[in-house]
Amino acid sequence: MRKKPGRKGWEGRFPAFDEYGLRIYRWEYFPSEQAARKAALKWESESELQQPVLSSKKSVGWWAELWLKDGLALLEIRASTVDLYRTLAEQHVVTSRFAKIPLRDVTPYRIKVFLTELKGKGLAVSTIRTIHTVLNHIFGIAIDKRELVNNPLRDAPRPKETKKEQVRLLPEEISAILGAAKSSRFFYAIVFMVLLGLRRGEALAMHWHDVDFNGGKIHVRGTLERSRGFEEKASLKIGPPKTVNALRTITASDAVFVVLRKAKAQQAEERLRAGSLWEDEGLVFPTSYGKSATQEIFIEQSVERPKFVGSWKVGLTFFDTVQSAKFLREGIFLITSSAELWVTARSQ
Repeated sequence: MRKKPGRKGWEGRFPAFDEYGLRIYRWEYFPSEQAARKAALKWESESELQQPVLSSKKSVGWWAELWLKDGLALLEIRASTVDLYRTLAEQHVVTSRFAKIPLRDVTPYRIKVFLTELKGKGLAVSTIRTIHTVLNHIFGIAIDKRELVNNPLRDAPRPKETKKEQVRLLPEEISAILGAAKSSRFFYAIVFMVLLGLRRGEALAMHWHDVDFNGGKIHVRGTLERSRGFEEKASLKIGPPKTVNALRTITASDAVFVVLRKAKAQQAEERLRAGSLWEDEGLVFPTSYGKSATQEIFIEQSVERPKFVGSWKVGLTFFDTVQSAKFLREGIFLITSSAELWVTARSQ
């Protein structure tokens, strides 16, 4: 702060930082000493915000590893989503050529090239969009630590999601699918999902205390999900529903309770056969030993072989966060979500 030589007024020099984190100085001129000192006091009060922010020389991979170690656990998301983010970061970010680039050298163009390379490897658009979200979290932790000035993803938007045409499943097609699953020990679970439009995880998380036989109500309170958390060993647990609206109470028809009574009778028979091996968790659709059924077991024990309905090769599946798990490995996938039945169809 000084009086301008040979001129009226005062001038002040304030340190600042450009978009690349380099120190620069800006000069400001004031009509009086009082105005100059007032500006200096204001700058000092905001000094914490004026600290240098230097883009890190550490690589994207280094920051990805840090985020996996410290940042991922802080996200308030479903356990299955945590697993998804971790898998995508480990398989497609940490091991990529993109991960070797110093963070300060990351540009929107380089991000677009990286996303294009992922598409060239055959990754689905939905997967690439999720990887974009993972990168946003990785860059976010660098910004929080004041080692990245601007998020380069602002100018490298997520790829647009392509919508697939959906058609309603015809009644005869539903009958054919249920017929293919009739010999399955999960047949009643499948009919239950079809009648109520439940997701697979919601049905597998259903407890008997969620069923109100007297009031004719079904309470959907959670969904079964697999998570290895931050340990190597995977575990099954019941988490919150997929969306807020998925937490619901359904007024069910008599047909639903007929199915549930049959499922209860089947469970009683399995309990007798299992004897001391039975582990009662109070589930409506458990394994033959009473424990939570993994989605793999559910799929494998549902439909054994392809069935044909007209020109369609039919397979049965239900909506899932990460991917559609197939009862049959290809063909039409039956999806139950909310109260309607849909199929993603592919003709032969």
